[in-house]
Amino acid sequence: MGTKIKAEAPLFEVLKKAFFILILFLFLTSFASAKSFYFSDVTLKYDFHSDASVDVQEQLTFDFSGPYTFAYRELPLKGSESIENFRVFEQTKYGLQVLQPSIDQYPFKATWHYSANSEQKTFVLKYKLKNVVKSYDDSYEFYWKIWGDQWDADVKHLSAEINFPKPLAQGSKVCVHPAIDVRYDLQGDKLAINANNIPQRTFLEARILFNKEVMASTYAEKASGSGLQKAESEEKANEFFKGLGIVAWIGPIAVFIILGMLFVFLYFKYGTEPMVGEVRYEREVPFNDKPYLVDYLMHLGITQ
Repeated sequence: MGTKIKAEAPLFEVLKKAFFILILFLFLTSFASAKSFYFSDVTLKYDFHSDASVDVQEQLTFDFSGPYTFAYRELPLKGSESIENFRVFEQTKYGLQVLQPSIDQYPFKATWHYSANSEQKTFVLKYKLKNVVKSYDDSYEFYWKIWGDQWDADVKHLSAEINFPKPLAQGSKVCVHPAIDVRYDLQGDKLAINANNIPQRTFLEARILFNKEVMASTYAEKASGSGLQKAESEEKANEFFKGLGIVAWIGPIAVFIILGMLFVFLYFKYGTEPMVGEVRYEREVPFNDKPYLVDYLMHLGITQ
């Protein structure tokens, strides 16, 4: 008996350790999966100057579930577009507290650190953009993603205010993509955009074409041709491809329905026994010959 107890003790210890590791692993994975965040509110402000540069302020309200220690903002700049004087603040009850972000320029990415655990925090980002306006022969174009698709979080509400140095002329064009719960209102020198329930990894962009009397082209990228005609043709193409997308989504469903109807038709036509009227079976031999005589004649191959 003593030998048996001594042999089982190490096995029991191994099983106990394995059970403890399993419980710890399940606890840690459930804790990690519980971490999440979303934006309860995003407030954006774009103030254009007469030289076509623009000051941007982003007020981002995070709602955290679980512990978080850092966040980052990516801005995918193209061509001659540039960003300057990027600053990050945390909104506290005492006012804006300056944070020190680390910045990578190509591609642009600013990272800042904080401490949050299942709470709400608001950060304010401020920076200047240059060469984000295109100067065509007949118009200026500001075509910008006011909300990028890099965020792994939903936005409950977003409001953006774009202010110009002078009122935009009659005939200025505004397009907002994609077609989610979004609306805009252009009044004089101010464009207001409001959107609700933006899904994660979904961008929101504004395209504004306006008269060249609004500002100078100091920090605008030169582009030849008609900006209005280019925008109209591209927007029509977007609508066309959007229609194709709807057709591509509906098409497989329509094909499935047609094939189902064809299957039902062929089943009832060829897959079931045909409907026949009442059948009368003859149980009596249809002639008077004796059975043995019929058998004899059949084996001889003789018929009457």
